[in-house]
Amino acid sequence: MKVTGAKNNFRGLNNPKFLKSLEFVSDNNALISSGVMLLAGGVIRPIMTFMTPDTPKQNKKYAAANSISSALVGFGITKAFFTPITKSLNNVASNPEKFLNEKSIKKLQGNAKTLKESSAFNFLEQSIKMVSESLAVVPKAVLTTALIVPVLNSVFKNKNKKSNIQNEIVPNKANLNPNFSNLNNKTNIISFKGFSNKAISKVLNNDFVQDFAIKNKDKNIIQYLMNIKDIFATGCFVAATYLNPKIDKKDKKPLASNIAISTAFTITGGYIAKKMLDKPIDSFIEKLKKANPDNPKINKYINGIKVLEPILILSSIYYLISPVFSTYIAGKITNKENTNGKNQ
Repeated sequence: MKVTGAKNNFRGLNNPKFLKSLEFVSDNNALISSGVMLLAGGVIRPIMTFMTPDTPKQNKKYAAANSISSALVGFGITKAFFTPITKSLNNVASNPEKFLNEKSIKKLQGNAKTLKESSAFNFLEQSIKMVSESLAVVPKAVLTTALIVPVLNSVFKNKNKKSNIQNEIVPNKANLNPNFSNLNNKTNIISFKGFSNKAISKVLNNDFVQDFAIKNKDKNIIQYLMNIKDIFATGCFVAATYLNPKIDKKDKKPLASNIAISTAFTITGGYIAKKMLDKPIDSFIEKLKKANPDNPKINKYINGIKVLEPILILSSIYYLISPVFSTYIAGKITNKENTNGKNQ
């Protein structure tokens, strides 16, 4: 009876479908992140943006158009470059002798039965996948700002004559719809896959990288990596916004201010929320370990939780709370500057 009671305490934590879901999240963190971005950035954030009170409608349109453009571009780029990197990491984990030297395998594997079960390797796996997302920051910023005006015209029926898509943005109608099929060209994927195999092997064979992984293997640095990426991405986006000649000069500052305020608000709120949730999540992880004591993939499941935690926290703040706050503040800053300019 005691054994049954113990099992009931962990009901659901050893469910095969639940564990498979955590494994999928662990293996596809950048894809999960961009998938959430596609849904929340393309639908939820624009809706929340338009709910902002006492803010110029044009500011809302630009902020919503930026969110939709960012979601489309982010998903397309991440999917294109993330797939070969994930395959390469799986290749290394499945055939470590082929890609890593003997010393590296022993060091990363530690006391684990296989490299796949090693917490140090899993730490590096998640970090590399997140870095792959960061590599797309600059092209994403450029493409996102380039799509803002087309989205304004096609989705929000913008009537600004200076923002005519056909005459100023693209030379033909084919470019009106963002199409990422070229990014998924098989030849490009294959060549990038070959490159990623060599690059990842070189990284994993590096002594400094191995020592760093062993030292930090039990820490959840995904949120820190996401925050660093977001700060860098915000800087790139602000620069791309001011350099884009297709966006009206008067609309650049509120748009740039909106994204900067949103990023600062999200990162600050994310750290507060993380601090509040650290103990409950640590407790949940301990229960998961007890529910699956002999499962060789336990580190995968724990990584899945560590990946989901910052994605859910930051996404909730960025897509639900931040749009109203940042759009409102950016609008107030712009209105104040315009008023002061007129009075002078």
